[in-house]
This record gives sequence, C-alpha cells and structure tokens, in this order.
Amino acid sequence: MTSELLAMLGHTVLAVGTAEAALPLLGTPGLELLLTDISLPHMSGVELAELAARDYPQLEVVFSTGHAPANSGVLDPAARFLVKPFTVEQLQHALLPPA
Repeated sequence: MTSELLAMLGHTVLAVGTAEAALPLLGTPGLELLLTDISLPHMSGVELAELAARDYPQLEVVFSTGHAPANSGVLDPAARFLVKPFTVEQLQHALLPPA
C-alpha cells in the first residue's frame, strides 16, 4: 500500500520485505530516502537505519510503526516517523526535508 502511495506521489520506489533485502539497495545511485518499519523480522528498521547512516550518511530516514507512542525511547527524539495507519497527507509531510 505504501509503495503505491509513494508512486502515486511521483516517487520511484524500491520496495523489499526485509531489512536484509534492503541492504544491497542502499547504495543505489540517486537513492535519497529510506522509509522503514521499526519492527522487521531478523533485523529491525532501527538497525537498518544505523547501517545506512554509517555507510550512506546523506540518506534521509523516515520510520513507520503501528505502535504508539512511536518515539518511546526506541528512536532519537529528532527522528522522523509515521504512526500507521497514516494518511497520504501525513506521508507527504514526513517526506519533506527536515527544517
């Protein structure tokens, strides 16, 4: 569903189901943003984001979660996140570059 919304908003999407599958895609030329669920099997979205930040510091990261409050000590207080279910407008807002 999120992939379709992103495509509808004009973004090129590389969608995978696990953090491990995302790792080799992080170096894709032109990749600007990682949108990851916090809770993933085997490797969490937080762990994925930490690896991405180490190897690709220019990559923006937005987390999503079905658990509220989303930022209860798991994420840096400045982290960008979406609580599922989210609207198209909330998704658009989360994708805006930080001020």
